[in-house]
Order: sequence, then structure tokens, then C-alpha cells
Amino acid sequence: MTMAVSQPSRLLGPDFARGFALLGIAIANATVYWCMLAATPENAVQTKAGLIVDNSLWDKIAIFIGTLFVHVRGLPMFATLLGYGIGMIYLRQQRRGLTLSDNQKILLRRYGFLALIGLVHLLFLFFGDIMLYYGAIALLVIAMAKLSDKQILTIGAICFGIGVVLSFTVIYFFPQFSNGFDGGTGSYVKDQLVMGGIILIALPFQLAFAGLMVIPLIMLGFIAGRREVFSHPEQYAPQMRIAMIVTAMVILVIGVPFGLSATGVIDNPLLYYALNSSLGMMTGPGLVAVMFWAASMLEQRGLNNILPVRMIVALGRLSMTGYVMQSVLFGIFVTSYGLGFGAGAGAMTVTLIAAGVWLVTVLFAFAWSHLGKPGPLEMLHRHLSYKQQPQPQAPKQVSQPENTLPTSQ
Repeated sequence: MTMAVSQPSRLLGPDFARGFALLGIAIANATVYWCMLAATPENAVQTKAGLIVDNSLWDKIAIFIGTLFVHVRGLPMFATLLGYGIGMIYLRQQRRGLTLSDNQKILLRRYGFLALIGLVHLLFLFFGDIMLYYGAIALLVIAMAKLSDKQILTIGAICFGIGVVLSFTVIYFFPQFSNGFDGGTGSYVKDQLVMGGIILIALPFQLAFAGLMVIPLIMLGFIAGRREVFSHPEQYAPQMRIAMIVTAMVILVIGVPFGLSATGVIDNPLLYYALNSSLGMMTGPGLVAVMFWAASMLEQRGLNNILPVRMIVALGRLSMTGYVMQSVLFGIFVTSYGLGFGAGAGAMTVTLIAAGVWLVTVLFAFAWSHLGKPGPLEMLHRHLSYKQQPQPQAPKQVSQPENTLPTSQ
């Protein structure tokens, strides 16, 4: 079966999802990284989801909500969306007439430079960077672009199973490798540059360890992208519902006890933290599906042009700039080597600060969108990626690759 060459319009769902995912990433990073770069107050209890100061009920509420919807939620969303973007670019270039080899060269160049930008971000701005990590993993997925859906899904399932076992084993039985921060030195050199260097050295271990759980998400997103799942949602409604059910089950079965244990209601917080850190990665596709359906409902009701939606979508389109901008703002205003606002504060205060940082990036992205240009880092990334782009062959009919995902009729 062949399909005519066409240029799809930009979908609302992926940008809407990226914009919201950045809020979750800001809160997660602030509560377990940025605001931990200060000495823990004597009247505070450190949990895997933030500090509880003076036994504050508000801090406990923030931690509980965070364990449900924030921690190990935004990052798997981004991994799935990254894969979706790879799949869409792959399909678009294929329709332009590029050979498989040239298509892969463009993608390898694009995501290689993403990893390079991530490297700079990791070393100088935020040692918890994900762009280097995800960019490096994306290169592996791109190398498998010629494989069928069934082959990719099989490899992904094997990787995820091994990754879950390894992740849970290391976190639960060797907790010293997953301990949170208990105060920084107040020195940019020690708290950022040295930490960034250490994490860079450990990157191969991270790729072989936690990367096993990220690869399947990028793979699944890649398949969804080259299948144009969000352009034809009616065909893939059963799969999207399954993904959302899986996400709901993880939140209820793992997220709830994680929150209760973190706030001292039940025992064994390390167990539920280990479960959430590993199985929580399964929430990515379902959360992306939820965001897509939310965006679709907004469009159907004519609400996609209201100001809040347009602002969030603007940030989603500048997700790289927005992500790095978070690091700049947190580094200046929150860290102990910066101005120190909120350093060592309780989870609720930190959550509000993180929401404020996210809001600043939303406002910046919306203002920038009026220029009609990609974001600053997006422009740099595009310039580096497509500086020497292979020329396509004459346009041709493109056969849709074998569909091994069942669809509803």
C-alpha cells in the first residue's frame, strides 16, 4: 500500500505535552537537586522527594502530590516525545526522497549535536542534565531505524526488563549509590564543575544501567512518530488507552505508597522509591497520550487559541531553550553559590519556586514566539544539524513500513 507525499501540519499535542513536562521537570529537579545544594536544616527531614521542615503538613502534601505526578514522570514523557520527534523527522525526510543512509546521517548529526549541547549544559550549568544522556541513547535508536516495528519492540522489551531488574537491585540493595544530596559547599567549582565532571566520567555506566529503561521509551516514541499515531489517533485508540491505564496503575500502586512512605505514614520508603525509580518509567507513553487527548479536546472545543494554552505550547516549541533556561535561573537564584532563595527550604516552598521558574520560561517563550523564529538554542541546534544536509532524490511514492501494531477498524 502506498500513500501520497504530503507535508503534515504541526500538531498541538506534542508541544502541549512538552510545555507541561517542563513544569514537572522543574519541580522534580528543584526538590531533589537544586534546593539540596545547601546544608539540610536541623529541623528538617530529608526524603527522596524533598524536605519536610518542622513536620509541615504543607511540605507533606507537596511531597505526596509530587510522588504521584512529578517524580519519574516528566523525564519518561520527554523520552517518549524525543522518540516521537525522531520518528516524525525520519518519515518527513523519507517522503522528501532521502535514502535510508542519508536519512540516518541527518538524524545522527541532529542528535549528536543535541548530545554536544547537553555536554556543555552538564559541565557548566546543571550536572543533572538529560540532553547528553538522551541524545546519546537516541543515536542508538537511529541506528535501528531500518528494523521493523516488531524487532524494535522486542529489543525494547528485553532492554526494559533488564533495566528494571538492575535499577531496582542497585537502588534497593545498594542505596549508597542513590543517596540524595545533603548539602553543597557553596562553591560553583565544587558543586557544579566537579560534580559535572564526575557524572560525565560515569556516563558509560549510566547508559548501560538506567539507559536500558530509557531506550524502550525512545523506541516506542520512534515507532509512534513514523506511524503518525497522533495524526491518526482513531486507529491507535486501543493502544493509547492501554498506555493510560498502565500509567494510572503505576501512580496508584506505586506512587501512592511512595508518597505515604515518604511522608512517614507507612514504612519502607526505600522500597517504594526503588519501585518508582524503575517501574515509574512506564508512565511516559500514557502521560503523553493524556496530554494528546487533552490537547485534542481543547481543539475540538475551540480553546486551543486561548492565552494559557498558547503560552504553554510556545514553551513546548522552545523546549530546549526552556530547559536550559531553568538551569540558569535556578543557578542564579536558588543555589547556595547563587542568591540562595529557597536553598534548604521545605518541599512546598521549593515547589512554588519551581513553578515560578517555569512560569518565567513560559512568559519568555510566549514573548519570543511573536518574533516568528525558533528559540535561541533551537536555532543553534538547527544550524549545526542541517549545515550540510544531503539533497533529496526526486519525490516518490513512499511505502508505509509494515505495521505490526494492531489497530482498531
